[in-house]
Amino acid sequence: MKNDSVTKKAVAAAAVADTGMESVTVLNLSKTFLAKYDLAHIRAILKMLLPYSDALATNTINGFLKKPDEMYMRYYIYNFFANINKKQPSQAWKDFSVKITEVNKLYNTHNTPGYETDRGIIYLRYGPPSDVITVENEPGTQPYEIWQYNTLTEMIHKDIPDAYFLFYQPNQMMHDYKLLHSTVDGEIQNKNWRGSLYTSDGSGDHSNTRAEQYIGDK
Repeated sequence: MKNDSVTKKAVAAAAVADTGMESVTVLNLSKTFLAKYDLAHIRAILKMLLPYSDALATNTINGFLKKPDEMYMRYYIYNFFANINKKQPSQAWKDFSVKITEVNKLYNTHNTPGYETDRGIIYLRYGPPSDVITVENEPGTQPYEIWQYNTLTEMIHKDIPDAYFLFYQPNQMMHDYKLLHSTVDGEIQNKNWRGSLYTSDGSGDHSNTRAEQYIGDK
């Protein structure tokens, strides 16, 4: 029994070092909700966690994706959800899966699952926007969307009033929108967004576009 205890402590210490987490619960993973998933699914779940990850966690996940270590990848995922619901990590995973399913229905493209698209990432990170303005046929512009959050809550639990995200479709064959500019610190902030959004078509007067009305010089 003593050797088992020493082994668990050693594995836990190694898991902390490899996952970047402050503490790691070591247990028989074959008896958890992760048991039914193969390595491909484990990699996909890690990608799903990226919108919720700070810089350190993002580096850890990207490290796993480049050089997979399946045991520690599983520990990382299990402990992520155990930190949300210590008594029922499996329930935290189920609740999370519902969000992923919703995002995939909204933003899946031919080649990219919704949770990896720019709109899907922002949706997962901050929740549904208060308003969405979709502009598909405005003269002199690429198709674009503006997301407005009356109040956006950052990952550090700081509330930001009146936050905006500007997505555009640089190539209509992509069937997807890329994040071009936002008013939120830590996200893409591109003060030269007009150079990408506006085309050479039209009169060149864009003062009445929805983008100018909502984004302007924010």
